Amino acid sequence: MDGIIPSLLSRKNDAIIAAMTITEEREKRVDFTIPYAKVPTRFVMSNEREINMADGSINDLTIGVQRATIGDKYLSSKYPNVDIRRYGTFDEAFADLLNGRLDTIFGGAMGLTSGFLETEEGKDYHFTGPKFTEEKWFGRGIGVAVRKQDPELRDLISKGIQELIDNGKHEKIAAKYFSYSVYN
Repeated sequence: MDGIIPSLLSRKNDAIIAAMTITEEREKRVDFTIPYAKVPTRFVMSNEREINMADGSINDLTIGVQRATIGDKYLSSKYPNVDIRRYGTFDEAFADLLNGRLDTIFGGAMGLTSGFLETEEGKDYHFTGPKFTEEKWFGRGIGVAVRKQDPELRDLISKGIQELIDNGKHEKIAAKYFSYSVYN
Protein backbone atom coordinates (compact mmCIF):
# COMPACT_ATOMS: atom_id res chain seq x y z
CA MET A 1 0.00 0.00 0.00
CA ASP A 2 2.78 2.43 0.85
CA GLY A 3 4.16 2.06 -2.68
CA ILE A 4 1.51 4.45 -3.96
CA ILE A 5 2.65 7.31 -1.73
CA PRO A 6 5.70 8.08 -3.93
CA SER A 7 3.33 8.44 -6.89
CA LEU A 8 1.35 11.05 -4.96
CA LEU A 9 4.46 12.89 -3.83
CA SER A 10 5.83 13.03 -7.39
CA ARG A 11 2.55 14.62 -8.53
CA LYS A 12 1.43 11.70 -10.70
CA ASN A 13 -1.92 12.00 -8.93
CA ASP A 14 -3.56 14.47 -6.57
CA ALA A 15 -5.01 12.11 -3.96
CA ILE A 16 -4.99 8.49 -2.87
CA ILE A 17 -8.45 6.99 -2.44
CA ALA A 18 -7.56 3.34 -1.91
CA ALA A 19 -8.74 2.24 1.55
CA MET A 20 -5.53 3.64 3.03
CA THR A 21 -5.44 3.52 6.81
CA ILE A 22 -4.47 6.71 8.59
CA THR A 23 -1.38 5.82 10.62
CA GLU A 24 1.18 7.94 12.44
CA GLU A 25 3.90 6.61 10.15
CA ARG A 26 2.02 7.60 6.98
CA GLU A 27 1.10 11.00 8.42
CA LYS A 28 4.79 11.84 8.48
CA ARG A 29 4.75 11.78 4.67
CA VAL A 30 1.22 12.80 3.66
CA ASP A 31 -1.87 14.50 5.07
CA PHE A 32 -5.20 12.73 5.43
CA THR A 33 -8.80 13.82 5.33
CA ILE A 34 -11.13 12.90 8.14
CA PRO A 35 -11.82 9.15 8.10
CA TYR A 36 -14.50 8.00 5.69
CA ALA A 37 -14.49 4.47 7.14
CA LYS A 38 -13.35 2.68 10.28
CA VAL A 39 -13.08 -1.02 9.62
CA PRO A 40 -11.21 -3.54 11.79
CA THR A 41 -8.45 -5.89 10.70
CA ARG A 42 -9.50 -9.56 10.94
CA PHE A 43 -8.49 -13.16 10.34
CA VAL A 44 -10.32 -15.23 7.70
CA MET A 45 -10.28 -18.99 8.08
CA SER A 46 -12.29 -22.02 6.93
CA ASN A 47 -15.65 -22.45 8.66
CA GLU A 48 -14.37 -25.56 10.48
CA ARG A 49 -11.58 -23.69 12.23
CA GLU A 50 -11.25 -20.89 14.79
CA ILE A 51 -8.37 -18.80 16.09
CA ASN A 52 -7.84 -18.57 19.83
CA MET A 53 -5.33 -15.79 20.44
CA ALA A 54 -4.96 -16.66 24.14
CA ASP A 55 -3.71 -20.24 23.77
CA GLY A 56 -0.60 -19.48 21.67
CA SER A 57 -1.76 -21.63 18.77
CA ILE A 58 -1.31 -18.64 16.44
CA ASN A 59 2.39 -19.58 16.43
CA ASP A 60 1.48 -22.82 14.63
CA LEU A 61 -0.32 -21.12 11.75
CA THR A 62 0.75 -20.09 8.28
CA ILE A 63 -0.75 -16.63 7.79
CA GLY A 64 -1.10 -14.69 4.56
CA VAL A 65 -0.90 -10.90 4.53
CA GLN A 66 -0.61 -8.22 1.91
CA ARG A 67 3.00 -7.02 1.95
CA ALA A 68 3.82 -3.80 3.84
CA THR A 69 0.30 -3.33 5.22
CA ILE A 70 -0.59 -2.58 8.82
CA GLY A 71 -1.55 -6.22 9.26
CA ASP A 72 1.87 -7.34 8.06
CA LYS A 73 3.63 -4.89 10.39
CA TYR A 74 1.47 -5.86 13.37
CA LEU A 75 1.97 -9.61 13.02
CA SER A 76 5.69 -9.22 12.33
CA SER A 77 6.13 -7.19 15.51
CA LYS A 78 3.76 -8.98 17.88
CA TYR A 79 4.25 -12.56 16.66
CA PRO A 80 7.82 -12.90 15.35
CA ASN A 81 7.66 -16.74 15.36
CA VAL A 82 4.59 -16.96 13.11
CA ASP A 83 5.04 -18.19 9.54
CA ILE A 84 3.94 -15.09 7.63
CA ARG A 85 3.61 -15.28 3.84
CA ARG A 86 3.62 -11.91 2.14
CA TYR A 87 1.72 -11.25 -1.09
CA GLY A 88 1.55 -8.38 -3.53
CA THR A 89 -2.25 -8.69 -3.64
CA PHE A 90 -4.88 -10.42 -1.55
CA ASP A 91 -6.05 -12.31 -4.65
CA GLU A 92 -2.73 -14.22 -4.55
CA ALA A 93 -3.27 -14.97 -0.85
CA PHE A 94 -6.87 -16.10 -1.48
CA ALA A 95 -5.60 -18.62 -4.06
CA ASP A 96 -3.12 -20.05 -1.54
CA LEU A 97 -5.79 -20.20 1.19
CA LEU A 98 -8.13 -22.09 -1.14
CA ASN A 99 -5.33 -24.48 -2.12
CA GLY A 100 -4.38 -25.24 1.50
CA ARG A 101 -1.04 -23.43 1.48
CA LEU A 102 -2.28 -20.99 4.16
CA ASP A 103 -4.22 -21.55 7.37
CA THR A 104 -5.60 -18.02 7.47
CA ILE A 105 -5.37 -14.54 5.98
CA PHE A 106 -5.05 -11.38 8.07
CA GLY A 107 -6.23 -8.07 6.63
CA GLY A 108 -8.76 -5.28 6.57
CA ALA A 109 -12.32 -6.55 6.95
CA MET A 110 -13.55 -4.40 4.06
CA GLY A 111 -11.26 -5.95 1.46
CA LEU A 112 -11.57 -9.46 2.86
CA THR A 113 -15.36 -9.27 2.79
CA SER A 114 -15.86 -7.91 -0.71
CA GLY A 115 -12.79 -9.58 -2.21
CA PHE A 116 -13.35 -13.04 -0.77
CA LEU A 117 -16.08 -13.79 1.79
CA GLU A 118 -18.89 -12.51 -0.43
CA THR A 119 -17.66 -14.51 -3.42
CA GLU A 120 -18.50 -18.09 -4.37
CA GLU A 121 -14.96 -19.17 -3.42
CA GLY A 122 -15.32 -17.65 0.05
CA LYS A 123 -18.59 -19.32 1.01
CA ASP A 124 -16.84 -21.87 3.26
CA TYR A 125 -14.79 -19.25 5.13
CA HIS A 126 -15.52 -16.78 7.92
CA PHE A 127 -14.00 -14.15 10.18
CA THR A 128 -12.47 -15.58 13.32
CA GLY A 129 -10.70 -14.19 16.35
CA PRO A 130 -10.95 -10.65 17.65
CA LYS A 131 -11.47 -7.43 15.74
CA PHE A 132 -8.14 -5.60 15.69
CA THR A 133 -8.62 -1.85 16.08
CA GLU A 134 -5.87 -0.61 18.39
CA GLU A 135 -5.05 2.85 17.03
CA LYS A 136 -1.31 2.45 17.62
CA TRP A 137 -1.24 -0.37 15.07
CA PHE A 138 -4.41 -0.04 13.03
CA GLY A 139 -4.72 3.71 12.72
CA ARG A 140 -7.58 6.16 13.05
CA GLY A 141 -9.64 4.85 10.16
CA ILE A 142 -9.47 5.05 6.38
CA GLY A 143 -8.98 8.43 4.74
CA VAL A 144 -8.00 10.14 1.52
CA ALA A 145 -4.28 10.94 1.38
CA VAL A 146 -3.04 14.21 -0.13
CA ARG A 147 0.33 15.98 -0.25
CA LYS A 148 1.19 18.08 2.79
CA GLN A 149 1.47 21.06 0.42
CA ASP A 150 -2.25 20.74 -0.43
CA PRO A 151 -4.15 21.63 2.76
CA GLU A 152 -6.95 23.28 0.76
CA LEU A 153 -7.62 20.04 -1.13
CA ARG A 154 -7.52 18.04 2.13
CA ASP A 155 -9.98 20.43 3.77
CA LEU A 156 -12.30 20.46 0.75
CA ILE A 157 -12.46 16.66 0.63
CA SER A 158 -12.88 16.46 4.43
CA LYS A 159 -15.75 18.93 4.24
CA GLY A 160 -17.45 16.80 1.58
CA ILE A 161 -17.01 13.62 3.62
CA GLN A 162 -18.41 15.32 6.73
CA GLU A 163 -21.43 16.62 4.81
CA LEU A 164 -22.15 13.09 3.53
CA ILE A 165 -21.89 11.71 7.08
CA ASP A 166 -24.06 14.48 8.56
CA ASN A 167 -26.84 14.20 5.99
CA GLY A 168 -26.94 10.39 6.08
CA LYS A 169 -25.84 9.88 2.48
CA HIS A 170 -22.56 8.26 3.57
CA GLU A 171 -24.43 5.50 5.37
CA LYS A 172 -26.94 5.12 2.53
CA ILE A 173 -24.19 4.78 -0.10
CA ALA A 174 -22.17 2.37 2.06
CA ALA A 175 -25.25 0.19 2.66
CA LYS A 176 -25.57 -0.33 -1.11
CA TYR A 177 -22.12 -1.91 -1.25
CA PHE A 178 -21.40 -3.35 2.20
CA SER A 179 -23.42 -5.72 4.36
CA TYR A 180 -21.93 -4.17 7.52
CA SER A 181 -21.25 -0.72 8.91
CA VAL A 182 -18.09 0.84 7.50
CA TYR A 183 -17.96 3.38 10.28
CA ASN A 184 -17.38 1.44 13.50
